[in-house]
Formats: sequence, structure tokens, C-alpha cells
Amino acid sequence: MDNKQKLMKAEQMKSWIDVLKSEKDRKHHEETMMKCIFSPFLFGKNYVNHEKWIKWGVEMKLFKDSSHPKEILDRLEGGYFDILDLVDAACRLVCKKLKVKEIKTHELQSVLVLSEKTNKCSSYKDALKLAEFNDFYSKLKKQLEATSNEKSERIGFVLLFAIKQYSDYVVGVVVNNRDIHREMENLGPDDVLILNTSLPTGCKTIKNFYRTKGNEAFKVGKYQDAVKYYSDAIKADCFNHILYSNRAQTNLNLRKFQEALCDARRAVILKPDWEKGHYRYAQAFYELGNIDKARSVNSNGQVVCRGLGPANSTNNSISYLKMQAEKFSEKESEEDEVPELVDASSSSSESGESEEETEFQKKKDEPPAPHVFPPERQEIDINVLQKILTHKHKEDEKERMKEEKKREREERKRKQEAEEEERKRKEEARRKKFKEEKEKQKEADRVKKAEKKKRDEEKLLAEKARLEKLAAKHELEDTLKQGSEAYLDKRGRQAVTFYQKAQDLINQSAEQWGGLREEDYVTFLYAWGMAGLESGIGKEVNDAVQRFDTMLNEHSHVRSPLAYYGQGYAYYKHCKFQEAFEPLDKCEKMAKKLKYVVETWPGTTQSIKETTKGQMEVGIENLRDRCKNPPPSDATCRHPDCPSRREIYLTDPEFKGYVSTVCSEHCLIDYHLNCWKVAKSEWEEEIFHDKDVINKHCNTPDCLGEVISLTIYGSDGLPKVEAKSDQAKKEKEKVKTKGKNKSKQDKKKQKKQEAKKNPEKGQGDNGIELIVCHHLRVM
Repeated sequence: MDNKQKLMKAEQMKSWIDVLKSEKDRKHHEETMMKCIFSPFLFGKNYVNHEKWIKWGVEMKLFKDSSHPKEILDRLEGGYFDILDLVDAACRLVCKKLKVKEIKTHELQSVLVLSEKTNKCSSYKDALKLAEFNDFYSKLKKQLEATSNEKSERIGFVLLFAIKQYSDYVVGVVVNNRDIHREMENLGPDDVLILNTSLPTGCKTIKNFYRTKGNEAFKVGKYQDAVKYYSDAIKADCFNHILYSNRAQTNLNLRKFQEALCDARRAVILKPDWEKGHYRYAQAFYELGNIDKARSVNSNGQVVCRGLGPANSTNNSISYLKMQAEKFSEKESEEDEVPELVDASSSSSESGESEEETEFQKKKDEPPAPHVFPPERQEIDINVLQKILTHKHKEDEKERMKEEKKREREERKRKQEAEEEERKRKEEARRKKFKEEKEKQKEADRVKKAEKKKRDEEKLLAEKARLEKLAAKHELEDTLKQGSEAYLDKRGRQAVTFYQKAQDLINQSAEQWGGLREEDYVTFLYAWGMAGLESGIGKEVNDAVQRFDTMLNEHSHVRSPLAYYGQGYAYYKHCKFQEAFEPLDKCEKMAKKLKYVVETWPGTTQSIKETTKGQMEVGIENLRDRCKNPPPSDATCRHPDCPSRREIYLTDPEFKGYVSTVCSEHCLIDYHLNCWKVAKSEWEEEIFHDKDVINKHCNTPDCLGEVISLTIYGSDGLPKVEAKSDQAKKEKEKVKTKGKNKSKQDKKKQKKQEAKKNPEKGQGDNGIELIVCHHLRVM
């Protein structure tokens, strides 16, 4: 770069910095620049003019294809808005960095040089590599990467794209003295005047005519017609923010939220400080269900409209946005882009003469050197000289032709070699491409085969799982059926075993409750609990109580009186007759209020008797009568501080045995085993062994007798320890003898009474009977 070029660059930069000093001019240029940049993204106009950069944008997936920038798309995919946000952020970051308060001459020069160098690259990857050496580019890229989730390569390209458009815009305005704002207005079709005098006042252009028609259609609710009129108006003026905003509102009314979102985005780009654009942009996100994005757009709109609009303007009113924020909270929007200008190029050509021609011309122009011949041979020599010259000329011509042919042969050979080289290169490329395609096909076949194998394995696993599930279901049904049949046959222990196995199968199943409905599972718990009560085993009876509690606590929304009935029956089995009344009362109330649902025993079709109409009440009444009139206890604990129930029943599942003592005054005293241990420690005299209590004073108050008998009963209800005093043994023998005599006297009295009742038998019959008894005695 020579001194003249450096001076020109400095003058250009100073001119641009002077433009930036005016806030109004700077804002005007930034809006125009953003409009240029976003023309291929949103407005169907390619103002970039660099096909290379459009091609790179397609490769970076900023555009779908090369035709995308030439179309106004009604719908944009969700991910495309992320691209728009990234472009917007990059452009505004470049503009912010190069403001007049922050701009540095070397940074602006660096931007212009970077734009010029990257434009000469053959691929975007080379351009990105070149840009990495630029400090200004590297700093801005780090800032963008900190705020964006896009890939680093895409962020770098978008930033480079923004720098390129900024540079071209500056060159177009400062160097080429272009009015880009007016050029943008002329991008659409000419705004031809409508000569129809019947048009309303103010509709002198196609844009105003269709906008007025659209407004009229909107007011009467013809939204489809309004969209058509606004679209025709946009064809005449594709950078009018009001038209896009009106069409966005119409699409919102038609519930075409995606189209409304696109138009609202365009309105925000064209007029960043316009409240209605931000309002409809946020509303479109809200209607699409993206509440967080709607809040972000609303919040950002308030900031932008408050910050960009002039203090005395109505543009910075944000009352509608505040009202909208109360509905869903925050907001976000804005973006624009930079045009790409093509610098003029010039070429020059040079001409000259060959050395031979120059020398020949010189020789031709110069006079021949004087030559002196002998006087006598001057004529002959001249003739000879002419012949010699003629012959030399012919020889020179032959030599020239020969050289020409040689050059032609060499040229042909060179062309043939080049063609052969090109043919070999193409052949090698074709072979390489064929090999790559073959490898790709091979890889595709391998992947396809692997996927097919995977699908087959998944099908086999699914089928296996289905069969296992079906087998488990059948096994569960069979097990439940066997358990129910055992219970109905009064085989409680076997029923408990089968029901336990069924529960194990349910626990192994991946499905909740083993694939059973919750109501059926509750019925199963009831059956299992009743089987446990039927078994009479203490542990199973206690487990049955827990199952009834599970029905009430974990399955309370399955309203069934069976759980309360089971609880009452369990209390009866535990000989807790008074405690059984509460669950029975609850069961009776629930049975009266609920509609009868007949349940069957698990795995069978046989109905549960208590679920049929009227049977539950009968069962409750029977159980209540048995609790009101309980059987007499087998023993009663007489310890004054007995911690448990005093009545002792052998049928109680928790029965462990008891101790019974008799004194000489016939005091019968029973104890629980635990109470007996306490009683021994409280005895007046020291007792080391159970049998030591014999002949000790009786514990009954005011009794002067002595303990003559001790019997300890085990958990089976049979005596396992017996101890008696000598007096007790004698009394026992005496009682036996007395009992025999008494029995003979009773028999004689009985015979006399029968004889009085049946006098018709006579003495003969009595005689025969005595004889038989006599013979029996003799025998």
C-alpha cells in the first residue's frame, strides 16, 4: 500500500467517523444496514450481491438453498429464529464496538482490511482461518460464544458475515457516495399511481390502496381477504413495518401463529422502537406455547422501546407491553444485516514489438554500407551476389518453416500431454469416487444389516418378554386359583402357601400389582388375609391383620367394606371381642352407603359371599353376636397388675400357656406365664423353682390354706409340669373312691325312676337285667 492509498484510507475513515458523530445519522445508517443484512433472511431480497457469500451461507445452513434469499417465506422453522437471533447479535455487537465514542482508527482499518482479504478466499473455511489472526474479530467472537449456544464455526462465520456487510456498507456510503436507503426503497416493484378516480382519498399508490382494502376487510372480520390485501401491498413495499405488523395481527386472529411470528419478527427488524411490533411478536410466541420466549421478547421490547425512541416521541410508550407483561412476564426481539457492495475493477493492456522486428526495421531504415568491387568484375559479382541472396532467402524461409512446424509439433505434443494428464486425473478421480461410493455403499449395507439385526433382536426380545409376561400371567392366575380353592375347602395353611407364591410372582413382575387391576389386587389381599385367619397359625393371623391395614392405608381410594370386615374377624380370632365392634360398625356403614359390587375369589368365578346383596349385613350381625356372647375363657389371670387381657383362651393365636395353682382351701388361681414370674418374686417366702411353691401359704388375701397343687400348661394347652402335695394326693384317691360309690348309687336311683315311669315292663324284665349284670360281674 503506497502513501496515496494510505491517505485515501485515512480520509475515508475520517469521513465515516464524522457521519457517526450525529446520533440521528448513526441511527439512520444502522437501521438501513440491518435492513440490508436481513434482506435475504426475511424479505426475499438479495441485497448482499455476493453469490460467494450466499453460497457459503447455504453451506453453513443459514439458508436452505440458493433460492431461499429470493423468496419471502410465510413460515419459518423454530431453529431458524435462533439463526436470526445470532445474526442480530453479531451485527449489533459490531455496530456497538464501532460507535464514535468507542471506535479506534486501527480497529476500523483492521475491519476494512479483514473484509478485503476474506473476500478473496475460495472457501469459508479459509476465510475463518484467516480471520482468526485478527484481534478485533477474535475479541468479538469470544463475546458471542459466551452468550450463544450455537457451534463455534457458525458463530465465527456469522460474525465474519456481519463484518463484511459493515465494511461494504461503509465503502458504499463514503467512497462510492451511494444513498443505500433510497436504493432499498426501490428494491420492490415500482409504486405505480392508480388512476381510478373512485379510490378513497390518500390511496394514490398501490401500497396505500391495498393497505386500505386490508384495513376495511379486517374491520368487518374478513381476515382471509385482509391477509391477501396486505400481501399485495407488501409486494409493492417489502420494507414497510406497518404492513407486516397488520398482517401479523390478522394471522393471530386466524390462529396462524407461525405466520404471525414471522411477520412480527420482520416488523421488529424494520422498526426496533415500535411497541406494536414487539407486542405481536411476544403474543405469537405466547400462542405457540413458548411462554418463556414470550416473556423474554416482552421484556426486551420494553427496554428497546424505552431506550431507542426519542424522549418526546410516542414510540417509546410501553403501556401495551406492560399490560402484556402482567399476563405472561418478559420479552425479547430485534435484528438486521449489511449489504455487500462490489468494487469496480479495471484492467490495462500493453503492446510492443519484437526484437527481431525492431532490428529489422532499423536495418531497413538504415542505408546499406558502401561496397567497392573491382572494376572489371563488378557486374558478375552483383549477379552472383543476387543469386546468393536469393538462395539464402530460400534457405531462411525453409528454416523458418521448419522451426514453425517444430513449434507446432511441440505445441501439439504439449497439448496431448496435458490432455493425457487431464484424462488420467479424471480417471483417477473417477476411480477414487467409485471406490468411495463403493465404500459408502458397503458401509451403508453394513449399517443397514446391523440395524436389521438390531431390529430382529429387539423383536425377539419383545416377543420373549411378551411370552414371559403371558406365562407369568397364566402362572399367577393358576396360583391364585389354587389358593382360592384351598381356602374354600377349608385348607387355610395350603391357601396361605399358594397366596404367598402369588405375591412373590407379583413382586417379580415389572408391572404394578403384577398386571392386576388395583381392585383385584385389594380382593387378593382380602383373600390372603382370610386364609391366614383360617390357618390358625399365630404368625399368619398377625400377617393377616397387616394385610387388612394395607388395604385401608395404601389402597384407601378403593372403597370396599371387606377390609373392615376382615379386621373385625381378625379381632374375633384374637379373642379381642370388644375391639371387634369398631371395624364392624364401619363396615356396616360403608356397606349401606356403597353400591354392591360382587367380587370373586382370586382366580375363580365363585363370588365372595360377603359382597353379594344382603350377605355382608348377615355376616356382620353373626360376628357381632359371637363377640357379644363370647365363649367362656379357659382360665383367668388373677395377678393384680396383669398388663394384658385377663381372660386366657387356648384358641388365641398368641396363646403361650399359663400356670394354675390350687390351695388346701380350694382357691383356684391362674396366671399368665409372665405374671407367674412376677408372682413368684412377690411371694412371702423365697421361691427358687416352680415346685417350691407347694406347701407355701396361699396368695389369696385372708386365706389360711397352703398351695397343694401346681400345673403349668404349655402352648399346646397340655400340662407340661405338675406338682402336688401329699394331702392333695390323698384327697384325689378319696375323691376317686367316693366317685365310684356315688356312681353305683346314682345308677340304682336311675333304674328306680325308670321303673316308675314304665310300670308296664314288670318285674320280669328287671330280673332279666339283674341277671345280665350278675353274669357280667361273675365273668
